[in-house]
Amino acid sequence: MTPLQIIVVSCLYFVALLIVIYFTRVTAVVICIVAIIGPPRDYLHALKFPSWMVFAPGVAAIVGDAVAYIGIVAIGHAVMRLVAGPAREDRLRNKS
Repeated sequence: MTPLQIIVVSCLYFVALLIVIYFTRVTAVVICIVAIIGPPRDYLHALKFPSWMVFAPGVAAIVGDAVAYIGIVAIGHAVMRLVAGPAREDRLRNKS
């Protein structure tokens, strides 16, 4: 990854962490949304820029891409939780 990509991904994970802190039960929903939106987005990028990536035909490539998104987001949230601490202890959290 380039330094710019690392900065962008870190900012995205920070925003996602703030959402999870404010709404404590959103993590699973965010992971599901990413798993649904990610593979079609990748396929559109592959169609537009075929030199960037190539997908195998069939459902296995779609499922593998969705699993990769789930793993990346889950690991990102886990690392942010290790860095920032549990959401229950954050003063910005919605108490209701």
